[in-house]
Amino acid sequence: MKEHIDSGIYASIAVVLLLLFAHSKGIVPTGYDLFILSLFAVIMITLGSDLPDIDSRNAPIHKIFQILFPGVVILISLVLLKPDVVLSLVHGIVALVFYTKLMPGHRQFVHTMRAGVLFGGIIAILLHLVFGSLILSIWSGICLSFGYFVHLLKDRWIRI
Repeated sequence: MKEHIDSGIYASIAVVLLLLFAHSKGIVPTGYDLFILSLFAVIMITLGSDLPDIDSRNAPIHKIFQILFPGVVILISLVLLKPDVVLSLVHGIVALVFYTKLMPGHRQFVHTMRAGVLFGGIIAILLHLVFGSLILSIWSGICLSFGYFVHLLKDRWIRI
């Protein structure tokens, strides 16, 4: 699992260097903050390079998402159902059960290119809702998918 994160870091460095090169040649418009684009590239590619192991019960990313997913569901539920704390907690418990019981086995759907595109799209939509920047959200989704594909290539387990 550490080797997937390492691969993601190396791939993100390559993408940032290509981004800087493209900017120096005028391919990337100067109106975009290169630091922010580079930072999101490193974060998303590194995250994406470990994300396919979310279905492996021994993987650290699985354990992180086992806490993070229900927590996010509770927060969203609290925002939408402001006064109903009990119902929000029930939503979180349902999310936890969903995550732990319905997660496919290791190297099933989560280890496919379709899942990489799906997760990239989800990240793009969520970041667009949070930050409102179309460029940053699309860039982040592409970078997450790229990191995901790096993981699949490293595993040599690409199924379309």
